[in-house]
Amino acid sequence: MSSSKVATRPTAPRQGRGYPRESAAVKYSVERVRNANGVEQEVLTLEDTPEPSAAAAAAAAGPSNGAPPQASSRARNDPYGGYEPAQKKRKSDVASGSGTRGYAAGYQQAPAAAVGYAPGQYAPAQQYNAYGQQVAAAPAASGTKRKHDEYERDNRDGQRGRERQVKYADSDGHFIVEVGATVSDGARHDYVIERLLGQGTFGKVVAAKRKQDSRRYAVKIIRAVHKYQEAAKTEIRVLTLLTKNDRANIKKCIPLVSHFDFHGHTCLVTPLLSCSVFDFLKDNSYEPFPLSHVQRFGRQLLTSLAYVHDNKLIHTDLKPENILLERTQVTIVPSRRNRHRKILDDTGIQLIDFGSATFEGDYHATVVSTRHYRAPEIILNMGWSYPCDMWSIGCILVEFVTGEALFQTHDNLEHLAMMEKVFGPMPTAYATLAQQKTSAAQQPHPEWFKRVPANQRSKKGDYVLAFPLSTTQKQSVKFVKGMRKLKDIIGPMNSASQQFADLCEGLLRWDQRDRLTVHEALDHDFFKETINDEGSHSR
Repeated sequence: MSSSKVATRPTAPRQGRGYPRESAAVKYSVERVRNANGVEQEVLTLEDTPEPSAAAAAAAAGPSNGAPPQASSRARNDPYGGYEPAQKKRKSDVASGSGTRGYAAGYQQAPAAAVGYAPGQYAPAQQYNAYGQQVAAAPAASGTKRKHDEYERDNRDGQRGRERQVKYADSDGHFIVEVGATVSDGARHDYVIERLLGQGTFGKVVAAKRKQDSRRYAVKIIRAVHKYQEAAKTEIRVLTLLTKNDRANIKKCIPLVSHFDFHGHTCLVTPLLSCSVFDFLKDNSYEPFPLSHVQRFGRQLLTSLAYVHDNKLIHTDLKPENILLERTQVTIVPSRRNRHRKILDDTGIQLIDFGSATFEGDYHATVVSTRHYRAPEIILNMGWSYPCDMWSIGCILVEFVTGEALFQTHDNLEHLAMMEKVFGPMPTAYATLAQQKTSAAQQPHPEWFKRVPANQRSKKGDYVLAFPLSTTQKQSVKFVKGMRKLKDIIGPMNSASQQFADLCEGLLRWDQRDRLTVHEALDHDFFKETINDEGSHSR
């Protein structure tokens, strides 16, 4: 940057300060003017020079008593003039002519021997005309800039700007993932991000390598939004409990390695596993798993859930996305519709995502679970507990043998109607209880139920599900009508598949009080069957 002052060019030589040379590209103009004594002098004006103010001119003249001006308390005696950049002016500063903090306007440091001042003091600069005669100093602008000042200020401001510009979250509070960036606990470990594994409303999960030992982990980076940060505290509490009581990870609930805060984002570090069961299904063109694999998945999943329930916890968000494979080595076994059907060599899985887990005695949110795996008592706002997890397990197991979600809908009434088609009509006693709870809670859907005339199967005042409504779209009616019974969905029946259907029916009962508990499900005869199929070679 060039100088911004107006200065005369003396013919008499002066001792230099060792400043860098001005750039040859600096543009200026030269004028010859006469001073008050009629002596002609040459004046250089650089193009970026601001107009001097009256206040600056007064400052340039120095104290009226002739004493040397004192350096600002903010000035430092350094090789570049020692001045802090001027503060931005306030409106009142402009009006009063002040606001030149940190600059001794119109003065340059001169050799102490030449002018008789002690080191560190600042003396008036001596100005000369074209004939070597001393003249009065030309007025200088407040906040005079010099090239070396600009260089230092740019460096300082650039660094401050870079510090301010480091953004870790977008406008929605989601962490901005950059490969190669580092998240750190600030004390012991740094995690270098290698790739994004997944993301959701809660935040993002990345694969990262720990610098200190080169081990790889999954780091769940929670969104910087209050409600998600609060949920993260619950997840840490849950994972800490589950990890503490199962150090060897026999129960296969993902263990918590560590947790820390990183610029407002709670980070949870866990072992790095393979893809989710859902991602494997998707990558395998939604080919069903062999029933032998479903048996192993079901046993391990129920074992994990039994451990959760035994610790007085309800997971509330069981789904294939929250079940991770430990390994994804496969064998290709062609099928009738897929030449490249993949069969897992290892069926080891672990249960993850305890962000929605709820202790039995804690507050229960009105709505939990992902839609496709949501139990009827949640939809009907009838209160929920451990059995809602069992319903989700039933939906997951059916999805494993079909490759597709059992209930593909986003409408509550349609969802309930689909359940009726698969499991049979909602019992009138259950429907009546649901209607009563709905009315008492003043929910906006009393039209979901209708009275039925008294007969041998129902008594006066009984209710049944009212589907379709007059407002129900024809497409919805057609879709529900096309649903099949559970046994038809599961497919050909042999001893193992019959036991599997019986297990699912026990998990998917309307009334949560009638469903199998997790320990009852583990004792079911399906897990005692010997199954020989294309997945039997796996472990």
